[in-house]
Amino acid sequence: MEHISKTFHLQLFFVLSYILLCVSSVELIIDDAYITFQYAKNLAHFGKPWYNLDPTFQGNGQTSILWMAILAGLNFTGLKVEYFFMVINIGVGSFLIIKLVEFLQWKNIINIESVFNLSLTVFFVLWLYFNSLHGLETVLSCYILYLLFKNWDKEKYWFMLILPFVRPEFILFLLFWSIDVKLFSKEFFRRIFYVLTTIGIYILYYLIFFDFHILLPFLYKSEFKTYTLQQFFVYFGLLLIFFPVIFSLLNRRKFLILVPLNIFLFYYTFNVQSYSSGIFTRYYFPLMSLYLVFPIYISFHFRYFNKIAKVILKLLMIFAIGRMFDLSNNFLEQKRQIANENVGYYGSYAEVVKLLSPQDKIIVNDAGFTAYFANATCYDGVGLNDATIMLARKNMDANAYRDYIEDKKINYVTVVSLNPEKFISRSPAEDFIFKTLHLENLKPFRIFPMDKGYYLFLYYFPQGYHRFNFNENNFTGSEYYRSPF
Repeated sequence: MEHISKTFHLQLFFVLSYILLCVSSVELIIDDAYITFQYAKNLAHFGKPWYNLDPTFQGNGQTSILWMAILAGLNFTGLKVEYFFMVINIGVGSFLIIKLVEFLQWKNIINIESVFNLSLTVFFVLWLYFNSLHGLETVLSCYILYLLFKNWDKEKYWFMLILPFVRPEFILFLLFWSIDVKLFSKEFFRRIFYVLTTIGIYILYYLIFFDFHILLPFLYKSEFKTYTLQQFFVYFGLLLIFFPVIFSLLNRRKFLILVPLNIFLFYYTFNVQSYSSGIFTRYYFPLMSLYLVFPIYISFHFRYFNKIAKVILKLLMIFAIGRMFDLSNNFLEQKRQIANENVGYYGSYAEVVKLLSPQDKIIVNDAGFTAYFANATCYDGVGLNDATIMLARKNMDANAYRDYIEDKKINYVTVVSLNPEKFISRSPAEDFIFKTLHLENLKPFRIFPMDKGYYLFLYYFPQGYHRFNFNENNFTGSEYYRSPF
């Protein structure tokens, strides 16, 4: 009874702390979240899970189909997604905190294990809080993985059907789950049937709605390159955080959970490179759901471990606590940075939105905010949400890129510069756009200051972009337009 009372008070404390943190925070929605909001809006109002309603050669740039569908439901009822997504996250996040506190061993003695449990809970709540703010599917993903691990050995299969619709790479867990039984048994064939059904539904979704069948963010964010020492430090730091649950999986012989866990830690660290994936290291957080299912205290009860090994494990726990503290400080600093940047970032794009009419077509490289709030048709200039642009840019095919812009009669183009007087590209993608469209021969229609050190160049083509009609366009000249935001 005393244990129940203690657990309840801890649950109440951490849940209330989490809710207060969420409701008191400034808006930290990132641009990628607005991309998902845009897909959800088109699904709710037009029945098409597309970035824009241009029917030619559609590709998918939205990774979490389930999260988009939930947001579309909010949109359909008239609720503003940019506000109410937080309600969903707070509800799911509170459930996860309750389950974590309920599952951990809270003893009345102070030892390294109890200190680790408290540190883990504080870290989990903070990491959950940060990932509740940005508007993407991270919290939902953690909940779904919790269901997966909780029911790994049970005959409950319904949630298996939604795994790839939460995040497509979760199919890997599904594949390992399917073989974690006696091969060629009745249960084995039943699991294989569910896996094939799930993959079939996922493929059918792409065949029905899209012309290009490779997920565009996979092409955009995945890179295979030379590994750096810094990346290895990041990887081993993450292994430290997960090592108690890794030992628990080893002790329980859950190798078919352990293997995909390590694959994801390695893949996310070395092969996924983008600004949004680095926000609060959001890809890793759903893997913390393992701590809600597999007890960490068991790591000190290995039959074959001697006293020296136990001392090493305790030292690793101390290092893990230190790494949690270090990451928490990084998240806090990142939160401040995003809050400061969003003021100028969204302020500049809000001014662009005011200029646009329903007849306009615009190329935007930060493709979320403008697409969601503007009445105009938006095209993702980087290609994250446009298969034709993605392929042209990946292949460095300037002619194909220009032909597409001309064919669509794009009349606004945006690129971001590091200098307000002379264009210095923010990224290789924008350098490609600037040179491909020969924007060096033109003066920007407007220049908007963004976050510190960045400037949004807006080019206007009244009759639509054409590589041979630059002299016919009525540009107002280089005008430094100071955003009131």
